[in-house]
Amino acid sequence: MLLTMAAILAVSPIVASADTITFNFNSAQGTLGTSQAYTAVNSNPVGITPSITAYGYSVSQNTASPAALYGKNDSGSEHGVGFASMPDNEIDNLTQSGQVYNGFIQIDVTNLLSLAVTGNPSITLGSITGSDVGLISVSSVIGQLGTAITSVGATSSGSHTLSVPWADFNINDHFLTISAQSGSVLLDSLQMSVTPSNAAPEPASLALLGMGAVGLLLARRRVV
Repeated sequence: MLLTMAAILAVSPIVASADTITFNFNSAQGTLGTSQAYTAVNSNPVGITPSITAYGYSVSQNTASPAALYGKNDSGSEHGVGFASMPDNEIDNLTQSGQVYNGFIQIDVTNLLSLAVTGNPSITLGSITGSDVGLISVSSVIGQLGTAITSVGATSSGSHTLSVPWADFNINDHFLTISAQSGSVLLDSLQMSVTPSNAAPEPASLALLGMGAVGLLLARRRVV
C-alpha cells in the first residue's frame, strides 16, 4: 500500500502559487511624454517586476499623432493616465466648445507574452460616469486603434474593472488599446496573475513528496 501511495504521489502535479502583478498608471503624475514606462508591483516581494510602455495618440481627421500623456491622481475615481491636452486630462471622445477631442492609449505588452499568465488580466478604468463608455481593443500596429474586444459603461463608483481575453494577444497582436467610445475615461490599472518559471513547490506538496519517499524506503526494507 505504501508503495502504491508513493507512486501516486510521484506522478501528482506540484502546484506552484501564482504571483499577482499590478501596473498602476497613476504612479507617474503630471504632464508626461508621448510615451511612459511603467514597472509592475508584485504581491511576492522577491517576484518578477516586468515593465510595459504606454503610448499616447490624439486623432484628428482619422489621423493619429503622438500626444503627451498625463498622470492624474485626484480623489475618488479620478486617477490614472490620460492626456495633457484634453479636458480634465482624460482619454476623450467628445466635442467641447466646438473642439473635437479624441485619443487613445496603447500599451505594448510584448514583455508580458512570455509569462505564464493564469486566467485573464483585468483592466480598471476610472472617471467613467454618466454616458461615458470605455473601449478596449487589440492592435498589431502602433498608432492604429485595432480591433475592439469589449466596451464598458459607467458605474455608480466611477470605476469599472473588466476582464481582458489574454488569448487575443500574441507576438503579432501585442498592443492593448484603451479609448473612449463616448465621453471620457482614465486608464487606472492593469493586473494579472502569473506563475514564476522558477516557482518553488508549495509546502503541502513538499510534505506529500516527503511522505512518498518514506513510503518507498519502508517498502524497500520489507522486501529486503
